[in-house]
Amino acid sequence: ATSASLTLQDGQIKARRDAFTVSNIKAAIVLTHVDIQTGNGVILRAVAAQWGEMGRNGGNAVLTTHNQTLTGDFVTDVISSVAVSLQDGSKFTGKTTSNVDVTLDASSTWTLSDDTRVGKLTDAGLTGDSVPHIIGNGHTLSYDARHNPALGGKTYQLAGGGTLAPGNGL
Repeated sequence: ATSASLTLQDGQIKARRDAFTVSNIKAAIVLTHVDIQTGNGVILRAVAAQWGEMGRNGGNAVLTTHNQTLTGDFVTDVISSVAVSLQDGSKFTGKTTSNVDVTLDASSTWTLSDDTRVGKLTDAGLTGDSVPHIIGNGHTLSYDARHNPALGGKTYQLAGGGTLAPGNGL
């Protein structure tokens, strides 16, 4: 498959729609302290489109952030995927689909904007039954127990109310 990479440091992105769209390609994106404004609330969309062979033309994106603020959503279709790695004090506010894997280091946070679901969740701050780096705002973050054996099929309390719980979610 074709691949591409993009690294941005400082500066600003003002998008009329999605900040990033990935289709029929494997993309590696690294963001450090970039001001991102989306027209439709989508940070990154990975989907099949008109390019490539139908059924094999999904987008696969790996987004790594450093000291980055992200406000918006990560969206995929069934044949596409996104892996988000929040590092070095990054802050993400938004929701994801089940084909989005999220990794948080011990200094980064995710604030839920709605009930949402996640693919594989890796949180360096997970201790006991609490998840201090994910602020729930009373929402539920659903995970697939098969893709998250380390979570043990348990329900965890999120900071700020809400739960991380096994289930199909949205």
